[in-house]
Amino acid sequence: MDDFHFGAGEFSSELWIDGKRVFVKPRSVDVEFVNAGPFDWVFADENGKEVRTYRHDNKSGWTGIDLFSLGLSGDFSIGFRSASSGLLRTKQGDVHF
Repeated sequence: MDDFHFGAGEFSSELWIDGKRVFVKPRSVDVEFVNAGPFDWVFADENGKEVRTYRHDNKSGWTGIDLFSLGLSGDFSIGFRSASSGLLRTKQGDVHF
């Protein structure tokens, strides 16, 4: 399966990739941030129930996460939740299968 590429976005609370789409067996995610600020990676199951969050202190630029290293396998929605008071902006990213 080809990777899923997503474009720019911004958030002060939450941002879900492709409108909270459920990705089938994603293995990792890379995202390029325009600005710095801490955020949580958020993962929800196919019913929308959050199953895991992971805090990341972003310095801007590219960052990524390996879902298997977090013990996540299966189908998930993938999002970002701000852990700072400012507006965070993403430039682009990829969900890898």
